[in-house]
This record gives sequence, structure tokens and C-alpha cells, in this order.
Amino acid sequence: MLPLSGVRVVEFCQVLAGPYCGMLLADLGAEIIKVEPPDGDMMRQWPPITEGANGGYSENFAAINRNKRSVVLDLKNPAHKAAARRLVLSADVVLENNRPGVMDRLGLGYESFRGEKPGLVYCSISAFGQSGPRSGEGGFDVTVQAMRALPPEYRHEPESALAAGADGLDIVRRILADAKKHLNPNGLLAVEVGHNRDLVEAAFPHLPFTWLDTPSGEGKIFLLRRADLP
Repeated sequence: MLPLSGVRVVEFCQVLAGPYCGMLLADLGAEIIKVEPPDGDMMRQWPPITEGANGGYSENFAAINRNKRSVVLDLKNPAHKAAARRLVLSADVVLENNRPGVMDRLGLGYESFRGEKPGLVYCSISAFGQSGPRSGEGGFDVTVQAMRALPPEYRHEPESALAAGADGLDIVRRILADAKKHLNPNGLLAVEVGHNRDLVEAAFPHLPFTWLDTPSGEGKIFLLRRADLP
């Protein structure tokens, strides 16, 4: 059994930061229901496009949205909005990466569920936070990296630096802080991170990782105990 087996996540996300976070949660065993608009997640149109028996598909979209189920809902349609509310009320976690205020205007913000489902974990991702002078602005990972510059912990050598990548790792940590009761009875968490050991250690310097090689020897797996999680 995977650590997050039995946890249901409803994802209202497009492009990368939110879907990447959902992908990591799916890899840990969570059930991810991805809500897409009638035109679909815009990443479905991003190349490279691979032709298949049922038409073409975006390799980028497939890579970031593995292990998920999708449903198409027009959230401005009252019947579809009601269906979205039922989905949320059946879930443990909501994940959304709209600009601040969008979910509230749609009647699907945290406050609209707090009284009905007080234990709901509601994770909102945005480029510049939920409040502040730039909170209403959109942005992608490269936008935020360019504005903040790369911090010293990401530097390997004086003449080079490692880009921080998607912030999904930190988002997963925040969700696990509330959802760790769903971890397996043995209290162990194992996550394969490919070649990103340095990035993981930089993102979570306070966690005592134990590192193993993947069976193929081409990546790394970290182990954590329940007591090690924040």
C-alpha cells in the first residue's frame, strides 16, 4: 500500500505548479480527480504532440498528469458547479492554482466549504501569494525565479547554479503536514526523485533523509519516518 492510499484530492489546476503537485501526490498513492474546463487544461496543446490511435496528445501534459482521472466541468454553469461542490465534499484535499479570488467568485473557495467540511485541506497555489501588492498577478515558475534570483543553497559551484524547478516539492510537504495520518501503518515514506537529490535536500534541509539507489541505478529514493515529517 502506498503512503497516501485512500486520500482523495480534487485538482482545479492548469499548466505546471498545481498539476505537478497533484502528480507527486498521485505517485504517493492519492486518488486525483482533475477538473478541467471545456477546452481542457491549456497544457494539452503544448508540444511535442505525439500522434496516436485516438488523436494526438501532448507529451508534456501526459508527463505531469499521470495517474489522474479527469472530468470536464464548466464552473460557470450552475449544474456543473453543483457537481464540483459534490466532488469537493467527497474529498480530503482541494488543490487549485487559479489567481487569488477566482475560486471565491465561483463559489468554490475555502470559506464556502469550511462550515460543511471543517477537516478539508485546501491548498491554493499562486505566483505571488494570496495577499499583498502583487497577489493578483499571474506567473510561471520561471517568472518567480527571475524575480527572486537563485538563492545560495541552489548553487553547486561559483560559476553555475541549479534552477529551483517547480515548487511542487514544497507544496507536497505542506499537504503532508495535514494529511500524514493517512501514511501507512509502518510510518515509512519512500519517494523516488530521479536525479534531484540536491534539489530535495536544498528544499528540505531540516529533514533527515535516508537515500537509496533505484533498482535501475539511474535515480534516487528517499526514506522518511512518520516522526520525521513536519
